[in-house]
Amino acid sequence: MFLKFYNKIKIYALSLCPRCGTPIYEEDEKCPICGYDPKTSKFIYRRYKDNPFSHLGNALKLFILEPPLMAPTVFSGIIMAAIMGITIINTENNFINYLLMAIGYFQLHLFNIIEVHMGKNTYINKPQNLRKSLRYTIEQRHYIYTTIISGILSLTIFLIPIISLILVIIVYDETTPIKATKKSITLLKENYTDILSIILFSIVGTLLFKNIPIIGGIFLSTIFMITSLAFLDSHIYKYPEKHENLSP
Repeated sequence: MFLKFYNKIKIYALSLCPRCGTPIYEEDEKCPICGYDPKTSKFIYRRYKDNPFSHLGNALKLFILEPPLMAPTVFSGIIMAAIMGITIINTENNFINYLLMAIGYFQLHLFNIIEVHMGKNTYINKPQNLRKSLRYTIEQRHYIYTTIISGILSLTIFLIPIISLILVIIVYDETTPIKATKKSITLLKENYTDILSIILFSIVGTLLFKNIPIIGGIFLSTIFMITSLAFLDSHIYKYPEKHENLSP
């Protein structure tokens, strides 16, 4: 059943020709208008409209059509599920539970960065490699420091999507947390409808699944990843000039 659903998405998934903007289907060898060949040229997933549903849809499409992107979600989801299981058993020491949850959110954000890095490579037509993305993340020490702080702040659920947006900007722009925070504020002002809608999706999803024993960890990890990929898609749409093959 899942295979049929996957194949159906593969058939109807569209990309827009980065040269002329014409929709290209999976079964098309070349752009039917200008002859652009995605096999020999750089090619990316593109969207029809700039709206939150488009960004969330592209995030889900990317998540399903690119199986390597699921690896960070699975790893972080299993770890989060184990942590949530321990907190359920430990009913006597709330401090330990808060500490464990902070660690859980820390590793979610860490794997989140890895997935965003892999997602970025997908958009700019570079090969996905979990090991290289993991090594890249570890080598960037400010990523680790940022995720530690993010893990603590994420105990306040309403800050989680804001942190995710900042981390996406840090990875995509390869910038510092301070500059990324300033840019996230600018994005919120310029594109508040899309950003707020993705934030709402994240908050509602987190509230729904955070108290579900064990399997809630998998759902939380999935919500984290889709939210970040949606922010990534929105950011790329807003600033395509960073990479020439993303320009209209």
